[in-house]
Order: sequence, then structure tokens, then C-alpha cells
Amino acid sequence: GCTVVSVEADAAHVAIARCLIAFAGLSDAISVRTGHSQDVLPWLAEQSDEPGFDAVFLDQRGARFGDDLRTLEASGLLHPGAVVVADNVLKPGAPSYLWHVIRGGSYHTYIASVAEFAMPDTEDWMSVSVYVPRPTGEAAPPAEP
Repeated sequence: GCTVVSVEADAAHVAIARCLIAFAGLSDAISVRTGHSQDVLPWLAEQSDEPGFDAVFLDQRGARFGDDLRTLEASGLLHPGAVVVADNVLKPGAPSYLWHVIRGGSYHTYIASVAEFAMPDTEDWMSVSVYVPRPTGEAAPPAEP
């Protein structure tokens, strides 16, 4: 089977999610961690029983996407071949993140144009990326502008 780890900053959302997960009988497979990603991800990396991730969905402020992805990579939590999906990369936007997954050399990325939720006339983008780490010793890609 698989396990799901969710990170949520809003304690009320955490409580609701945990109740729904328990009601569904999935508490053994799904955990909801309370806090901000910049605090929770390093903590997860320190846990000896955390096996890492084959799939990641990013749906918070786009400005955090790049930092969170680099934390996952550096800590070894992101497995080779992992699929990383990020929402709202056009609006409000995540330019640093997009540079990393498109020009950084370690991802195969597809950008999908989607209608923004509850705003059908507003375009947004989702990115779908597959993590393909560079071999050791390979030259680093160009730095962000």
C-alpha cells in the first residue's frame, strides 16, 4: 500500500481532515501534519521512519514552491522518478519554482493551462514534473536570472 502525508498550517483544517480520515478508516495510511512546510519538511527528513515521496502536490503560496522542492531534494525525501504537481504557478505565480523545474536540469516538466477554480474566465497553470536527478559530477544548470 501507500501512505499519504499532508501538511496544513490551519489547525481547524487539520482537525477536520483528521476526523474525515478516521471516519473513512484510513488513519493508518494518511497523516496530517500541523505547521508550515518550511518547518515540517526538515522535521520529516529527520524522522528515521520517513521513507520519502514518490508523488508531491504543492498547493500553497507559490513563493514557497521552490524552497520546498529544494528541501525535498536536499534531504533525500524526493525519490528519483517522483511526480511533482504544483497548482497556481501562473497566478499568483511561482517564477523561481518554474525556472527550477524547467531549466534546472533535473525535471521533465509539462505545463497545463487550466481554468481557475470558481473563475472560469481566468487562466491559471499547473505544472507536472518528473524528478530525474542529474548524475553525480554533471555540470550544474544555469543560475536563476
